[in-house]
Amino acid sequence: MTEKVDLDINEGYFLENGWFFLGEKYANDFSQACGTFQPVTGHAEQWAETAELISDQCQRRGIPSIFAVGPAKWSVYRDFASQIPEFRPGQTSLHDQIASAASSKQLDFLDLRGVMREGRKIADTYSPRDSHWNGYGAYLAWREISSSFKRHFPNHDFFDPGKIESIETSDDWNEATSLTGVPGLNVFSYPVFSHPFKDFQMRRSSEGWSDQNSNSLLYVSYLPVDTRCQNSTSGLKALIIRDSVGDLLSPYFNSTFKETYHRTHHVNVEGRPPNLSALLRDYAPDVVLFMFTERYLIYPFLDVEMARACKTFEERQEKVAYWPAVPNKMKLEIDGWERPKHPVLIKLPTQSHSNSILKISIQTEGTGALLVSYTAGENVRHKHFVYRSGPNDFFADISGDVSGDHVWLLDQHNPSPTFLTAVSLSF
Repeated sequence: MTEKVDLDINEGYFLENGWFFLGEKYANDFSQACGTFQPVTGHAEQWAETAELISDQCQRRGIPSIFAVGPAKWSVYRDFASQIPEFRPGQTSLHDQIASAASSKQLDFLDLRGVMREGRKIADTYSPRDSHWNGYGAYLAWREISSSFKRHFPNHDFFDPGKIESIETSDDWNEATSLTGVPGLNVFSYPVFSHPFKDFQMRRSSEGWSDQNSNSLLYVSYLPVDTRCQNSTSGLKALIIRDSVGDLLSPYFNSTFKETYHRTHHVNVEGRPPNLSALLRDYAPDVVLFMFTERYLIYPFLDVEMARACKTFEERQEKVAYWPAVPNKMKLEIDGWERPKHPVLIKLPTQSHSNSILKISIQTEGTGALLVSYTAGENVRHKHFVYRSGPNDFFADISGDVSGDHVWLLDQHNPSPTFLTAVSLSF
């Protein structure tokens, strides 16, 4: 237990009972907890639209997608949050708005607040000095997530830890001390199961495979990470795009799937979304799970403009020009592609119209930005796409009367070479 400590609300807030809530600098967590945060008008609807476009993108490949939100501690412990002087009761949260918008689009959207609140009747689902769910909360979340997996794959088995033999506590995951320097114990509740997790292998970035203990956690700081498990219960492959809310769930994922690909969503880092198109193409997962910490719902969900362009490109395939050339298909002419770091000129077919979609595939090491530039009428139009190491696919809406039928590409902000692997134009 920690006595009440006065902090700047940007840092955090300690209640008199020792429970700690994150401050405003952590994705406006404090004002969200108090019910005073005001999202941009239409934010929930755009978030749900992007999720729908991404769900459609997965579905066109026969891949189900699931969206799960790890509730904020203040969302589960409203009785504690109400002790904050700035608390305003009766406010509709952004989580409520997004859940409603997602429901109207019939997305597989998991609202885990109810199960976390109900779980408190048995044991705490969160810890006094940490914003994440504890081991018991993670178990309750897994039950809901695995049930959703089961709906999509009724003939496959998803890891069951068996009977809870006991719920133990330890002083662990002390986020409050790490962030504020204020000492104190943290009571972390975790279940002891009758069935153990499964051993697995892990691969980080360019490193080789290494054997891992069954209880090893995959922290978000480790990502990107791939795993494989010879004795997985489902035999399926999963792409899991998440933040730290998935750390304590990693043993469940690793025991369930023969292969998992853990990637960060980076919604809280402007311009660094995962390249979903390339991930789906290269890993061919059986299922995609998106997981978000509730406070991160204030940020846009990936790039809605690119998601719209991807949908248009994939659904409109009557007229497509390709580079490199594809037999019996229209050819797209490109100059400068063989010289990394030099401008690349794409010559559009003369019969292309003002609503064309350009798909650009690159392979690179390091992080940088790809600039797509063209002139329509008297206006120069730019679109920047941030990329990460590995394969990347981008979709750009080329609108307007393009001057000279020319589009330029320029690689920026990355000393390593970037290689153009394919370009196609749907028009």
